[in-house]
Amino acid sequence: MKKIAIAFTGMLFSGSLFAQSLVPCISYEHLQEQKANDPSIFAREADLELFTRDFANRPKNSQAPLVIPVVFHVLHEYGTENISRAQILDQLRTLNEDYNRQNPDTVNTPAPFKPLSGGLNVVFRLATKDPNGNCTDGINRLYTPLTNNARDNVKSLIYWPRNQYLNVWVVKTIENTSGSAGTVLGYAQFPFSGPASTDGLVVRSDYIGSIGTSNDGRTLTHEVGHWLNLRHIWGDATCGNDQVNDTPEAAGANSGCPPFPHLSTSCAQDANGDMFTNYMDYTNGTCMNQFSVGQCSRMQACLNSSTGQRNSLWTTSNLTATGTITDTTVACAPVSDFTPYLPQFICAGGSVVFTDKSYRSTVTSYSWSFPGGTPATSSDANPVVTYNTPGTYEATLTVSNANGSNTSTRAALIRVLPNTAQVQDTLFQTFTGITLPDQGWEVINRVTGTPAFATNTSAGFGSGSCVWLNNAVESNLGSIDELLSPTYNLSVIDSPFISFRYAYAQKTASSASQNRLQVYISNDCGKSWLLRYNVVGNSLASATATNSSFIPTQQSQWKNITIPNITAFTSAENLRVRFMFTSGGDGNNFFLDNFRVSGRNTFAGIGSAPSLFPAVVYPNPAHNKLFVDAPYRITKYECYDFCGRMIAGAAVLSASPVVVPLEGFSAGLYVLKLFSAEGAEQVKIRVE
Repeated sequence: MKKIAIAFTGMLFSGSLFAQSLVPCISYEHLQEQKANDPSIFAREADLELFTRDFANRPKNSQAPLVIPVVFHVLHEYGTENISRAQILDQLRTLNEDYNRQNPDTVNTPAPFKPLSGGLNVVFRLATKDPNGNCTDGINRLYTPLTNNARDNVKSLIYWPRNQYLNVWVVKTIENTSGSAGTVLGYAQFPFSGPASTDGLVVRSDYIGSIGTSNDGRTLTHEVGHWLNLRHIWGDATCGNDQVNDTPEAAGANSGCPPFPHLSTSCAQDANGDMFTNYMDYTNGTCMNQFSVGQCSRMQACLNSSTGQRNSLWTTSNLTATGTITDTTVACAPVSDFTPYLPQFICAGGSVVFTDKSYRSTVTSYSWSFPGGTPATSSDANPVVTYNTPGTYEATLTVSNANGSNTSTRAALIRVLPNTAQVQDTLFQTFTGITLPDQGWEVINRVTGTPAFATNTSAGFGSGSCVWLNNAVESNLGSIDELLSPTYNLSVIDSPFISFRYAYAQKTASSASQNRLQVYISNDCGKSWLLRYNVVGNSLASATATNSSFIPTQQSQWKNITIPNITAFTSAENLRVRFMFTSGGDGNNFFLDNFRVSGRNTFAGIGSAPSLFPAVVYPNPAHNKLFVDAPYRITKYECYDFCGRMIAGAAVLSASPVVVPLEGFSAGLYVLKLFSAEGAEQVKIRVE
């Protein structure tokens, strides 16, 4: 059976997922990346194998169960992935039963495999002290969009030392880099493979425990096996070697729950076939019920080895430090938490619902503070607050019980806009002279420390300035960035339309990156949104793919988009636009310019307003040239000084924007007359 000796981090598929697809273990690629970055992994792997073989030959004395302190880091967006403490405790129960062969379904172990079944004599126990000695219930909760398509990137958000705790990161979904379609449920880091700061397990929230949002509970059993140096029973190769003598040779992963005996047709086997009831297979969780004696011996060796520091976890000094020397429940102060978490935009007179999300201990009293709101304070768990005055406001929650109190404050959380729109006329925004946030434009960056929408002063469509998102360095799959416009009164514009230009290139011509642009509109200052434009992947591209960090260098690399389906909002007096860009994980930079809200102005007293949607010239004032952007086809232009003399003119053969050269013009005011098949209009310009 000595065919391979390479460890692969595992993932478990359970239940109906087998009807969809079986994804090869993604951790092979992950492990190869780690080895490419750290060749010393090979030596650590070999050392642990030597120690394991030596440990198996040592005499064993009976001893008390080894206690493993555990901490669960629940990473969430306040959805169902923010699982309950009861669900985590149920998972811990399953873990302890499975590893000590106290699970009630041992009766389902096929008779020939029962003598080969063993228990590890270990106890997994939630920590009651954090690394600083503070009270904890062994569960941390953290808001982060990185809970979507998570990988090792989530581990830097919150991590406790591996020589003291088994870290379990609970996430919503896990990124699949296996190259095959399917769902990844979890993966673990082997004791020899990665750095200490990434040691532990990542598991989907809907596969934690067997109550609440989950009906499995065996995914974590499987992943802890990898964390304790177990391989899959097929040795991660056809009829491979799992380094354990009492697990029959298997051709590959099994799925579902096959009848006994189940024979691997490509392997030489006895009549008992595969040990498909083993936790290190891919069968349904309800089909799994055993570790072998040899697997338990291998895990005992790992717990006694310094490789991966598993041997420091169960020492008396560490159990004292982590509060796990006895199985007791401690009473902690609650941790304050509440929603909303992201900035909330409302019109003056609007209301916001605040919801208590505090955890760790029962809250007996609430103390809210809402500067600028009505009420300004509250002792309710979930108050509703009205804001009548435009401005930006914070919210604070203090929660208490007999063991103490905790306070959380969210600065600039509530953004109250006037009921009178910020812009009462047509607008053409080139972002010149703007440093975001500015002039009503707002930026929301959901993942702190990652790129956000910002002003770019050198890559604009015509004026040199634009807004961009440095997505070429954004490696977080699913990361969302938002740009919100000022509010507009469309009711004063006849037949209004909203348009913009953008530039984007995929990383490579064959890239499958699913970067996405979505445009929403709101008629209540941004409290609620309706999707009006959605484009993704290669359809998003406006320029040829490039492996370089994309920067548009010519106007043909930009797309001109008119937001569709706004007819129902043409009378809206407080409309707002939101641009949402979602990273596909390997995309490129995104640029936005020439945002336009336009139409025929119907303000009283402007009887000379043109019948056409007005064109926009920029920059204005100008120097050597200016650009004309019109929603109609310009056929020619003429430029006059204020004495009525025509200074320049030309027929126009290209589509907008039209370039008007100004070389030789003296500084001063001029009138630019634009002609089309529908008529003509004139625009004042200044040359400096």
